[in-house]
Amino acid sequence: MSPSSAIRPDSFQRAHNYHHLIARWRRVARAARVPLRPLAKAGTYTVYFLDYRPADASADRGGLYATAGVHGDEAGTTEGLLLWAEQHLPALGKPRREGKRALPFFLVPCLNPWGLVNNRREAADGTDLNRVFDRDSDPAVGGLKKVLAGRCFDLALTLHEDCDANGLYLYEMSEQRRDDLGEKLLATARALGFPIDARGTVDTRRFTKPGLVRMRQRMALAKFDIHPEAIWLYLNRARQSLTIETPSEFSLAARARMQARLIEVCVERLLITRRPCCHC
Repeated sequence: MSPSSAIRPDSFQRAHNYHHLIARWRRVARAARVPLRPLAKAGTYTVYFLDYRPADASADRGGLYATAGVHGDEAGTTEGLLLWAEQHLPALGKPRREGKRALPFFLVPCLNPWGLVNNRREAADGTDLNRVFDRDSDPAVGGLKKVLAGRCFDLALTLHEDCDANGLYLYEMSEQRRDDLGEKLLATARALGFPIDARGTVDTRRFTKPGLVRMRQRMALAKFDIHPEAIWLYLNRARQSLTIETPSEFSLAARARMQARLIEVCVERLLITRRPCCHC
């Protein structure tokens, strides 16, 4: 086989190459004219973030928060967030029609670079980053919480995958009792032929509806023995927190595309229904 006819690796074949991931994010950031900034040093790796805030008095309130790669063995999340960003980020900061403001956003392409590179859930020191948001000892988590001081979001998305899942499922925390965003995301997946998790429970919690675990009680959530990112965000930084869980035994391309499509649906909702964040 000649060099010119050799098969070149696509992005999905390099899903655990952190430097390749960040190189692609640099291209997106340049196109969107939003700087890719260092958040923290995690061993030999630098964790990055993008932060876009329109130049108005409410810039610290509202908009979208999203993180991927909190668990390094969940590459569908990092690929999905990037895929969505490549398709939509350059246009997201532009003023909307009919006098609507642009959408603020805060994105972390990968919170756990060592885990991504080594295909491990935990960070290099064995810490599960999604269990330590009650403290600042981990450089990436502590750095993230510091940068987020004073911020508040309409929606916080934490992107995850589950090796035991047989389909998509969601965790949702919302102040709005009639909010149907979770149902809308599940309906989007069904319409695309993506299976919904058929189990009755996940991590000892019963599904409120097929594929959806809905939690609202702030006092009960504050007493959890574990301290995941999504709950910390809901209690401190977001009016609504949603965790997307795709099944990590499915095709990586299918998982990434589903993550990207659901982020797209969430952003479409935010652009229509933006309202002030009231509790943080």
